[in-house]
Amino acid sequence: MNPIVESVTFADGEPLLWVDEFPVLGERIFLNHAADSPLPARSAAALHAFADEACLMGAAAWPRWAGRMSAARREAARLLGAADDDVAFIHNTTHGLLCIANSLPWRPGDNIVTAANEFPANVHPWRNLAERGVALRVVPERPDHRFCVDDFTARLDARTRLVAVSLVQYSTGYRMPAEMLAALCRERGVWFCLDAIQGLGALPAAVGDLGCDFLAADGRKWLLGADGAGVLYVRPDCVPIMNRSMVGWIGRPRRDDYDDLAQPPLPNARRFEEGAPNVGGLPGRRWRR
Repeated sequence: MNPIVESVTFADGEPLLWVDEFPVLGERIFLNHAADSPLPARSAAALHAFADEACLMGAAAWPRWAGRMSAARREAARLLGAADDDVAFIHNTTHGLLCIANSLPWRPGDNIVTAANEFPANVHPWRNLAERGVALRVVPERPDHRFCVDDFTARLDARTRLVAVSLVQYSTGYRMPAEMLAALCRERGVWFCLDAIQGLGALPAAVGDLGCDFLAADGRKWLLGADGAGVLYVRPDCVPIMNRSMVGWIGRPRRDDYDDLAQPPLPNARRFEEGAPNVGGLPGRRWRR
């Protein structure tokens, strides 16, 4: 087999990709069409290893799996420049955004501002809030398919509670001016939420630099993982104002005490890990940049 692509290197000559890691490159060239990444060999190996352990050991392998999940959380937090407890594992980007949309203290007459042509995952969680009297306002693209912060400013008013945009637009690849939008939100006392699935793993995404209050991303794009496992960041001082509608039995301080149903939610983002986690999928991705 003569591979189409043998390797890709950084400018300093450090190898980035090999055909051994992405055997699919021997047959196809993948362009950035904003869908799923082909699964790397190491991610596939991690999934195979989990399946073998689940088959041969069953729940006896749980301590091993728990250790891997803890390591994955540390790496995810490092990628985001966040504390471990400020990062929750989610099923996908939509799940993370629903956690935010359904947990904040909305009031009838509030509004949310977003960008035109967002992927539906970053539209429906906010549109659903119309049932609670919350309006969704849309900022149009400029003719060059970019977005201007001034256009966002014009859409904000005294009842704007949140701005929700993608870090990178799925249809154009445009990297939003997130830092400038974050500054605008801070000035107006507005929450700022990022859908980061099209950028996390490829672009710097430290939440402190981006200035976001919330960030959600699945791991099946630039993080090179399988479907069903992603990451949610919640800024610590936002947690106390959030309700319990998306908190299940896992998001409790003593989750193994099944008889204590009066336990409060965890006081951090991990409250949103509502039930059984994707044990096999979480370690099978590249959390490092």
